[in-house]
Amino acid sequence: MHKWLRRGGKVFIQVGTIFAGHITRLLPIFEEPRRNGILWAGETDQAKEFVMNEFSDATPAFMNYLDAPPLISAFEAAGFRTERAYYYTRTGCPKPFICDGREHFGIILEK
Repeated sequence: MHKWLRRGGKVFIQVGTIFAGHITRLLPIFEEPRRNGILWAGETDQAKEFVMNEFSDATPAFMNYLDAPPLISAFEAAGFRTERAYYYTRTGCPKPFICDGREHFGIILEK
């Protein structure tokens, strides 16, 4: 993306995060590697095992659940400047997906 944009160009990203309510069973497994310095701690090939049962059929085995540190780090390493980074709950988010206000993460970056 850095090569695609002119100087001053912006990237807007929105992701669902590891903190979504339907995957809270994965949090203890995520938190230990994160405490140990693993940046991409949300990467798992066992996602189906951790989502609420009613979402298992719609969930692939491999997921890379994200949060602020890996996204900010990766984009800043590529030469972007973080203009704004924030967690939020999407308006109208279904109740099973709500946890603590960090269900989604947005980031605006500038070249």
